[in-house]
Amino acid sequence: VLKAGPRLVEAMYLSVITTTAEALGGTYSVLGRRRAKILSETIREGTGVFIIHSYLPVADSFGFADELRHSSSGASNAQLMLSHWERLDIDP
Repeated sequence: VLKAGPRLVEAMYLSVITTTAEALGGTYSVLGRRRAKILSETIREGTGVFIIHSYLPVADSFGFADELRHSSSGASNAQLMLSHWERLDIDP
């Protein structure tokens, strides 16, 4: 007998994106379409380069780098690292 109910989980990437101020709008639009959760945004002093940390579902990451480069005219670069498993709100 199961005492805890089964739950569905989803793999999440930690995404570290470097971009310029001119490409911020396109970068955030891609992140929004991909169900990303923004953790932080910082600017590297004296350079005008922004660094965005976010969680991105692995299922929504296919083609992410290409779409990001296309929407920012090549000004954005992403690094993806497997971070954790997140429980989904839906009940199986």
